[in-house]
Amino acid sequence: MTSRREFLRLAAGGVAAATLAGACGSDSSPKAAKGAANTGKRRTLRIAQWNHLHPGYDVWFDGEYVKRWGDEHDVDVVIDHLPYGQLLTRADIEVRERRGHDMFAFPIGLPVRFEDAVIDHRDIVEEARRRVGPMTPSAERSVRNAKTGKHFGFMDWFSGGPAIYRSDVWAPTGLKPTTWADVLRAAPALKAAGHPIGIGLAPEGDAQITLCSLLFCYGASIQDEEGKVSIGRPATVEAVKVGAEIYRKGMTPEVLEWKDPVSDNRALLSGQASLILDPISSVRAAETQNPALAPKLAIAPAPAGPAGAFEGGALHTYFVWQFAEQRELAEQFLVDLVTDYREPFLRSGFYNLPAFPGGLKDIGEILAADAAADPKGKYSALAVCADRVTNPGYPGHDNVAIEEVVNQYIVPKMFGAAARGDMSAEAAVREAETQVKQIFDKWRGQGKI
Repeated sequence: MTSRREFLRLAAGGVAAATLAGACGSDSSPKAAKGAANTGKRRTLRIAQWNHLHPGYDVWFDGEYVKRWGDEHDVDVVIDHLPYGQLLTRADIEVRERRGHDMFAFPIGLPVRFEDAVIDHRDIVEEARRRVGPMTPSAERSVRNAKTGKHFGFMDWFSGGPAIYRSDVWAPTGLKPTTWADVLRAAPALKAAGHPIGIGLAPEGDAQITLCSLLFCYGASIQDEEGKVSIGRPATVEAVKVGAEIYRKGMTPEVLEWKDPVSDNRALLSGQASLILDPISSVRAAETQNPALAPKLAIAPAPAGPAGAFEGGALHTYFVWQFAEQRELAEQFLVDLVTDYREPFLRSGFYNLPAFPGGLKDIGEILAADAAADPKGKYSALAVCADRVTNPGYPGHDNVAIEEVVNQYIVPKMFGAAARGDMSAEAAVREAETQVKQIFDKWRGQGKI
């Protein structure tokens, strides 16, 4: 019997040399035809995923890419788009009923809870690595259980969380958001000018991502490299104090009430916010919706701290269910998708940074040459951002305990409590540490970490 790893290699045929603009990973050789196990009956591959924040991506992915790939493999690819808030609920139902889509994709969050319901994606990862080289370190830490070694997902892209700021508003301060210390120094003047800083401190997805990166910049983290709770260290107190001071000097109370991951985008596009840390969807939106604002929006790597430069970001991961009816097709689809990542990168407006960088070797040249950039070359900062993005469980691997900490928004609640003055930074950190330890003890007792 052909192993799944052998299947992927046979199905690849000459794919490594093909481009999406051409064959989409097809090969007419007998070896490839045999590997694809095509029975002559048109099959159906069902995929669930979110509504991309760059609308043009879904138009291309659904209307062009999957149709092209499907025709070459005699497959009908059905894409069901779900609102971000419904993804986990729908996935829970499918796991409980053991039927539904062949694979599911999550852009933010860590559905490690589904590890026992998904295949080991190791063969897919190894075949992709064979074709184009390794994943980024953060991608590796995000999809592999450090204890069991199981690859519980397959990441095709991630997005950075660069500093997007009003260059016209920042210019009078004589500063740029290069470091968190710079942000703190500029905060009073920005707020006084009517352009407060737009970093969320409420329990929502963007705040979770941004505030974790702030922790990392100050040498703090939820866990250490060995998977032991580390959030109670003095470095966390220092980071929380910085976040609370930036709030008091440079933000408005609304950031404590933001409800969704696009709240900061709205604040920026309205002309109010002077700085957000987020993927570039807001800049792309400004280019079409507010062309007067777009040239004023600068992009820079996220602020650095005493311990280094780190960014949060969305980590887009596919999961192939154990009960998938078209498991082999799903595996082949994923490997083909990352083999040449030029078109997905372009169609996403640079939102999708390749988790396998070898699939897009000239990313720097593409970023520098973007025709919509004003000023020219403004997107070049994303090349640096790609090297800084970290997973929530950094410096360790993500696990089911980290997932629960993220889903309970313990980190944003910690920062928010200190910012509001409900607690001192020290007390807010102690409370967070108690909660995190309880979560880790629970999952460690169940043998999951």
